[in-house]
Amino acid sequence: MQRPRRESVLTTVLFTDIVGSSELAAELGDRRWKVLLSRHHALVRGELRRFGGRELDTAGDGFFASFDNPGNAIRCAASIVEAVQELGIEVRTGLHLGQAEILGRKLGGVAVHIGARTMARAGPAEVLVTGGLKDVLSPADFTFEDQGSHVLKGVPGEWRLFRVAAVDRPLPRPLEPEVAAARVAAVQAPPLWRRRYVPAIAAAALVVAGAVTAAVVFAREGPAKPAPAGLPPHALLKLDPRTGRVEAVLAIGQPHPPPPFGPGAGPAGGRAPGPGPRSIFAGEGSIWVTNGGGDSVARVDPVTLRLQTIHVGGRPDRVTVGHGDVWVISSRGNLTRLDPGTNQPISIDISTSAPLPMGVAVDDRGVLYVTAMSCYTCQFLTAPLSKVNPSTGSVSAVPVPPYNRTSSVMVSDGFLWVTANAEVWKVDPATGKILRRAAFEELLGDLVADPSGSSVWVSMVTSGNRIGRVVQIDGETGRIIGGQPVGCCPGAIAIGEGYVWVTNSTAGTIERISLVTGDVAPPIDVGPGVNGIAVGLGGVWVTIDR
Repeated sequence: MQRPRRESVLTTVLFTDIVGSSELAAELGDRRWKVLLSRHHALVRGELRRFGGRELDTAGDGFFASFDNPGNAIRCAASIVEAVQELGIEVRTGLHLGQAEILGRKLGGVAVHIGARTMARAGPAEVLVTGGLKDVLSPADFTFEDQGSHVLKGVPGEWRLFRVAAVDRPLPRPLEPEVAAARVAAVQAPPLWRRRYVPAIAAAALVVAGAVTAAVVFAREGPAKPAPAGLPPHALLKLDPRTGRVEAVLAIGQPHPPPPFGPGAGPAGGRAPGPGPRSIFAGEGSIWVTNGGGDSVARVDPVTLRLQTIHVGGRPDRVTVGHGDVWVISSRGNLTRLDPGTNQPISIDISTSAPLPMGVAVDDRGVLYVTAMSCYTCQFLTAPLSKVNPSTGSVSAVPVPPYNRTSSVMVSDGFLWVTANAEVWKVDPATGKILRRAAFEELLGDLVADPSGSSVWVSMVTSGNRIGRVVQIDGETGRIIGGQPVGCCPGAIAIGEGYVWVTNSTAGTIERISLVTGDVAPPIDVGPGVNGIAVGLGGVWVTIDR
């Protein structure tokens, strides 16, 4: 009987590994090692995404990826070698071009073994490739040094290996020991936050208070900061992402503040939790800002700063961009699609399934996910998570377990991330199954993910609504791997230009957390009322409402 023929594919496989990881982990201890490993993973995944690589496996401190383009594979390896040196560590990498067997969603066979064994022969900051891969590349683009023939463990015959000496420019040499030590020493775990028992009455207060994303301004001691002279009451600011300097100020329309629960309810004058008075997003070549008080969305050209006002009914609260369109949810249960080519709005009534929309996200197929509340005063009813198919207008429920209100939903690497009760959930969008949970005792706010999907960040407040922090969650395991205090009280959150950016309406500042070191940079003072934030298209874009 003839065995069925296995499918295979011609591909370039890449393997990476941190040099001396066992010794380094012992030196740093568990908490600091986890922080370092998380930053390493973020850097590697960022380079894979940049050069078109597909991550196939991650084992401990090593990566296994494949590429359709052999040249991009080598460029990616060289870039990884250089990028991780910022952390004071070295990686070894190995690449091979061959016919790999398709094993479900992964690859296997001799070609994969050759790639792994080639990596094992590499030294610190080295990129080794097999002769077959070297021969298909143009000598004008790459410089190789012959390393002779080698026996690769478990692979028949001898294999000629070559070290990549230059890709457009020479590859970096291994770090000097004192330089590496200084950079590793800068990697510090965040302070441990004491966990405390939260009685039932506090849990009830958490539900009433809702999400930080409401941009509720909590009082604090000391005089309020004066607003910058000449600043409009409702403004969009463009900041230089390198210096934090304000480059431009535009007057925009009024936001739509969340309605009150009732007289005297809530910790800040009765304002309801929700999406907040303002939402902003950078994408499709423009900056998009909701003006809920004027039933409109502002569209700003990032170069000319020309502003267009687009009518969107129902008091728009949240805006996002995805699958070639701009999507807006309104507090009256509308989902509006804006064509960025024509500015034409098309609305879908989703009020039956999502009566009071709170958050919106779109996946790479154009399917939208909406979180909602049943009503502003029904604080203990479960909140729906809905899926909207824009092509048919159909709305269906994502069958997640019951939870009280939420404010934030996000799509990252094909999965949903939701703030639910006092937890962050990673959800399978097809089944509604919760794949990972991260539990907290704080009031949860906005979610954001790095472009590679390796980490998710969530803002929150604790200690009587006076201490804010931003926490990093591993995108694969759902474990809490880092976090930093950011003052009182964080609101909107964005990611880009090497930082996580957080607005702090009470202090009138923007906080920045480095994606490489995890450190909090000096705050940027922009004045009271800062709420929405987006990063991209040449700037950091911030809204202020006074």
